[in-house]
Amino acid sequence: METVEYVLVWVKGLVSNESFATIICGVLVFVFCEYIKEIWLRPLQDYGKLKSKIVFTLVKYANLYKNPCKKGERTNNREIAAQHFRTLAGETAAFIEVLPLIKIGIAKKGTLYKVSTRLIGLSNGMFCKEVEIGTVTKRNDEYRNEIRSLLKIYEYGGEDTQ
Repeated sequence: METVEYVLVWVKGLVSNESFATIICGVLVFVFCEYIKEIWLRPLQDYGKLKSKIVFTLVKYANLYKNPCKKGERTNNREIAAQHFRTLAGETAAFIEVLPLIKIGIAKKGTLYKVSTRLIGLSNGMFCKEVEIGTVTKRNDEYRNEIRSLLKIYEYGGEDTQ
C-alpha cells in the first residue's frame, strides 16, 4: 500500500510540474499537426500534382485532340496521347477512392468523377470516322472546357487553342 501511495504522490508532483505540462502540450500539438498533415495536407498536395498533370497533358496534346484523325490513320503520337488521357482518367478515379476527411481545396467526388469521364472522352476522341471529324472536334473542345471549369484551371489564354 505504501508503494501505491508513493507512486500517486510522485505522479501528482509530476503533473503539477510546469515543465512536464509544457512537454505534454508540446507533444499534443505535434501529434495534432502530424494528424492534420496526413489527413489533409498530403492529399491536398497529391491533388495539386494530379491537377498539374492534367493541365500539362491538355496543353501538350491540344494539337491532337483538336484535330482528330480517321480511324485508319492511327499514329504513334495519337496512341500515346490517348493512353496518357486514359491513364490520367484512371489516376483521377483512383484519387476519388482515397479522398481525405478534410476536403478544403480539393474537388468533390462528383466533380472528380466527371473529370475522369471527360478524360476518357478525350482519349476516345483521338480517332473518328471522317464524317464525324467536326462533331468529335467540337465534343473534344467541350470536354477540355468542362475539365478546365470543373478543376478551376486558370485560363491564361492561347496555350491550347490551336
